[in-house]
Amino acid sequence: RQRQMCIRDRVYVIDDDGLFAGVVAGSDLSESNGNGTATIADLVHSSASVVVASDTVENAVRAILAAGTNRLPVVRSTDDQFLMGTVAAVDLLRAVNMALLNADAEVKIR
Repeated sequence: RQRQMCIRDRVYVIDDDGLFAGVVAGSDLSESNGNGTATIADLVHSSASVVVASDTVENAVRAILAAGTNRLPVVRSTDDQFLMGTVAAVDLLRAVNMALLNADAEVKIR
C-alpha cells in the first residue's frame, strides 16, 4: 500500500514504512483524471531526485538546480529513504543569504 503527501504541484508517494517511493507530477494526475483505471503506481516516477538530510546547503542548491524544480523531498540517508519532509529553493536562498550576511559582518568586525 502506498500513501501520498501532496506538496503544491506534486504528490510524494511513500510506502507503509514511510520510505520515499517516488513522485507524481500534478500534470500527470490531471491528464489521467478521465482515466478511471490509472493508479498512483502507474504514474509514479521512482527515479525522482532527493536531498539527503546530511547534505550541505550547497549540495541541496545544486540538486534543486539540476532537477529544475523549486522543491525536493528530503530523505534520512541514501540507504534509508524515510521521507523527512521537503526543502524549497527559497529556504536555501535564505540560508545562503544569512551565511553571506554573517560572513560580511565578521569581516567588518575585524
